[in-house]
Amino acid sequence: MKIGHIFVLRKDRLYAVSYDDMKDHVLSDLYDKWTDVQYLEEFFNEHECDLRTAFYGYIGIEEAIERTIEEAEQLHEKLYELAESEYENQLDTLFRPLNDNVYVLENYQKSKAKGLSSRKSWLRIYAVRYDDVYVITGGAIKLTFKMEGRRHLEEELKKLDKVRDYLKFDLNEEDFIYTEINH
Repeated sequence: MKIGHIFVLRKDRLYAVSYDDMKDHVLSDLYDKWTDVQYLEEFFNEHECDLRTAFYGYIGIEEAIERTIEEAEQLHEKLYELAESEYENQLDTLFRPLNDNVYVLENYQKSKAKGLSSRKSWLRIYAVRYDDVYVITGGAIKLTFKMEGRRHLEEELKKLDKVRDYLKFDLNEEDFIYTEINH
Protein backbone atom coordinates (compact mmCIF):
# COMPACT_ATOMS: atom_id res chain seq x y z
CA MET A 1 0.00 0.00 0.00
CA LYS A 2 1.62 3.19 -1.21
CA ILE A 3 0.13 6.66 -1.07
CA GLY A 4 -0.21 7.98 -4.61
CA HIS A 5 -1.74 11.40 -4.07
CA ILE A 6 -3.95 13.26 -1.67
CA PHE A 7 -6.99 14.73 -3.40
CA VAL A 8 -8.34 18.07 -2.27
CA LEU A 9 -12.08 17.58 -2.03
CA ARG A 10 -12.65 20.91 -0.28
CA LYS A 11 -9.63 23.17 0.14
CA ASP A 12 -8.65 23.70 3.76
CA ARG A 13 -11.28 21.24 5.01
CA LEU A 14 -11.45 17.81 3.42
CA TYR A 15 -8.92 15.64 1.62
CA ALA A 16 -8.87 12.00 0.53
CA VAL A 17 -5.97 9.65 -0.07
CA SER A 18 -5.48 7.79 -3.31
CA TYR A 19 -3.36 4.67 -3.00
CA ASP A 20 -1.31 3.52 -5.98
CA ASP A 21 -3.65 0.63 -6.76
CA MET A 22 -6.74 2.89 -6.99
CA LYS A 23 -8.29 4.63 -9.97
CA ASP A 24 -9.72 7.39 -7.75
CA HIS A 25 -9.58 8.46 -4.11
CA VAL A 26 -10.77 6.39 -1.13
CA LEU A 27 -14.00 8.31 -0.53
CA SER A 28 -15.17 7.65 -4.06
CA ASP A 29 -14.16 4.00 -3.72
CA LEU A 30 -16.05 3.66 -0.43
CA TYR A 31 -19.22 5.16 -1.82
CA ASP A 32 -19.05 2.86 -4.85
CA LYS A 33 -18.67 -0.21 -2.62
CA TRP A 34 -21.31 0.81 -0.10
CA THR A 35 -23.91 1.31 -2.84
CA ASP A 36 -23.01 -1.81 -4.85
CA VAL A 37 -25.51 -4.59 -4.10
CA GLN A 38 -23.19 -7.35 -5.33
CA TYR A 39 -20.26 -6.15 -3.19
CA LEU A 40 -22.50 -5.81 -0.13
CA GLU A 41 -24.03 -9.25 -0.62
CA GLU A 42 -20.57 -10.82 -0.77
CA PHE A 43 -19.41 -8.82 2.27
CA PHE A 44 -22.41 -9.70 4.44
CA ASN A 45 -22.27 -13.36 3.40
CA GLU A 46 -18.60 -13.45 4.43
CA HIS A 47 -19.33 -11.69 7.76
CA GLU A 48 -22.77 -13.15 8.44
CA CYS A 49 -21.78 -14.41 11.90
CA ASP A 50 -20.93 -10.82 12.93
CA LEU A 51 -24.11 -9.44 11.37
CA ARG A 52 -26.48 -11.86 13.05
CA THR A 53 -25.85 -10.83 16.65
CA ALA A 54 -28.02 -9.19 19.27
CA PHE A 55 -26.06 -5.94 18.80
CA TYR A 56 -27.68 -5.38 15.41
CA GLY A 57 -30.91 -7.20 16.13
CA TYR A 58 -30.21 -10.40 14.18
CA ILE A 59 -30.98 -8.75 10.86
CA GLY A 60 -30.78 -10.57 7.56
CA ILE A 61 -28.51 -9.91 4.62
CA GLU A 62 -31.15 -8.23 2.43
CA GLU A 63 -32.07 -5.78 5.17
CA ALA A 64 -28.38 -5.11 5.84
CA ILE A 65 -27.81 -4.30 2.16
CA GLU A 66 -30.76 -1.89 2.03
CA ARG A 67 -29.71 -0.23 5.27
CA THR A 68 -26.09 0.16 4.13
CA ILE A 69 -27.04 1.79 0.82
CA GLU A 70 -29.42 4.20 2.55
CA GLU A 71 -26.89 5.13 5.24
CA ALA A 72 -24.05 5.47 2.70
CA GLU A 73 -26.06 8.00 0.72
CA GLN A 74 -26.93 9.97 3.88
CA LEU A 75 -23.36 9.94 5.18
CA HIS A 76 -21.89 10.94 1.82
CA GLU A 77 -24.33 13.83 1.51
CA LYS A 78 -23.73 15.03 5.09
CA LEU A 79 -19.95 14.85 4.71
CA TYR A 80 -19.98 17.13 1.66
CA GLU A 81 -22.57 19.43 3.22
CA LEU A 82 -20.33 19.97 6.25
CA ALA A 83 -17.20 20.35 4.10
CA GLU A 84 -18.92 23.02 2.00
CA SER A 85 -20.34 24.88 5.01
CA GLU A 86 -19.45 28.53 5.33
CA TYR A 87 -18.71 27.90 9.00
CA GLU A 88 -15.28 26.58 9.95
CA ASN A 89 -14.68 23.25 11.65
CA GLN A 90 -18.11 21.81 10.84
CA LEU A 91 -16.44 18.49 10.07
CA ASP A 92 -15.56 18.29 13.78
CA THR A 93 -19.25 17.60 14.39
CA LEU A 94 -19.03 14.47 12.23
CA PHE A 95 -15.52 13.17 12.93
CA ARG A 96 -14.58 11.98 16.41
CA PRO A 97 -11.33 10.58 17.78
CA LEU A 98 -10.93 6.91 16.90
CA ASN A 99 -10.48 6.09 20.58
CA ASP A 100 -13.84 6.61 22.31
CA ASN A 101 -12.05 7.55 25.53
CA VAL A 102 -10.37 10.60 23.99
CA TYR A 103 -12.30 13.87 24.07
CA VAL A 104 -9.71 16.42 22.92
CA LEU A 105 -8.98 17.11 19.25
CA GLU A 106 -5.30 17.02 18.36
CA ASN A 107 -3.11 17.27 15.30
CA TYR A 108 -2.37 13.94 13.55
CA GLN A 109 -5.24 12.32 15.44
CA LYS A 110 -6.81 9.16 14.08
CA SER A 111 -10.52 9.87 13.62
CA LYS A 112 -13.76 8.24 12.54
CA ALA A 113 -17.11 9.35 11.22
CA LYS A 114 -20.07 7.04 11.75
CA GLY A 115 -23.20 6.60 9.70
CA LEU A 116 -26.04 8.93 10.59
CA SER A 117 -28.79 6.41 11.20
CA SER A 118 -30.85 6.65 14.38
CA ARG A 119 -30.10 2.93 14.68
CA LYS A 120 -26.62 1.68 15.42
CA SER A 121 -24.57 2.32 12.33
CA TRP A 122 -21.80 0.06 11.10
CA LEU A 123 -20.47 2.48 8.48
CA ARG A 124 -17.15 4.14 9.28
CA ILE A 125 -15.06 6.66 7.43
CA TYR A 126 -11.54 6.89 8.83
CA ALA A 127 -9.39 10.01 8.64
CA VAL A 128 -6.38 11.70 10.14
CA ARG A 129 -6.95 15.17 11.55
CA TYR A 130 -4.16 17.30 10.10
CA ASP A 131 -4.11 20.88 11.36
CA ASP A 132 -7.80 21.80 11.01
CA VAL A 133 -8.59 19.50 8.10
CA TYR A 134 -9.39 15.81 7.71
CA VAL A 135 -7.50 13.51 5.38
CA ILE A 136 -9.68 10.47 4.66
CA THR A 137 -7.64 7.27 4.71
CA GLY A 138 -10.39 4.72 4.13
CA GLY A 139 -13.48 3.25 5.66
CA ALA A 140 -15.23 0.03 6.48
CA ILE A 141 -18.34 -1.74 7.56
CA LYS A 142 -17.66 -2.42 11.23
CA LEU A 143 -19.83 -5.18 12.66
CA THR A 144 -17.73 -5.88 15.76
CA PHE A 145 -17.00 -3.94 18.93
CA LYS A 146 -13.25 -3.80 18.31
CA MET A 147 -11.27 -3.39 15.12
CA GLU A 148 -8.75 -6.03 16.10
CA GLY A 149 -9.51 -9.54 14.98
CA ARG A 150 -11.07 -8.65 11.63
CA ARG A 151 -8.71 -8.43 8.68
CA HIS A 152 -10.58 -5.65 6.85
CA LEU A 153 -10.65 -3.48 9.99
CA GLU A 154 -7.01 -4.12 10.85
CA GLU A 155 -6.16 -2.98 7.32
CA GLU A 156 -7.91 0.32 8.04
CA LEU A 157 -5.81 0.75 11.20
CA LYS A 158 -2.67 0.24 9.11
CA LYS A 159 -3.84 2.89 6.64
CA LEU A 160 -4.50 5.36 9.46
CA ASP A 161 -0.98 4.80 10.83
CA LYS A 162 0.64 5.01 7.39
CA VAL A 163 -1.13 8.27 6.46
CA ARG A 164 -0.53 9.81 9.90
CA ASP A 165 3.20 9.04 9.62
CA TYR A 166 3.27 10.31 6.04
CA LEU A 167 1.67 13.62 7.06
CA LYS A 168 4.09 13.98 9.97
CA PHE A 169 7.32 13.12 8.22
CA ASP A 170 7.14 12.87 4.41
CA LEU A 171 4.52 15.28 3.08
CA ASN A 172 5.33 17.38 0.00
CA GLU A 173 2.95 20.02 -1.32
CA GLU A 174 3.14 18.49 -4.82
CA ASP A 175 1.48 15.37 -3.40
CA PHE A 176 -1.78 17.32 -3.24
CA ILE A 177 -3.96 17.28 -6.34
CA TYR A 178 -7.06 19.42 -6.69
CA THR A 179 -10.21 17.74 -7.87
CA GLU A 180 -13.73 19.04 -8.08
CA ILE A 181 -16.21 17.83 -5.50
CA ASN A 182 -18.51 15.33 -7.16
CA HIS A 183 -21.37 13.87 -5.18
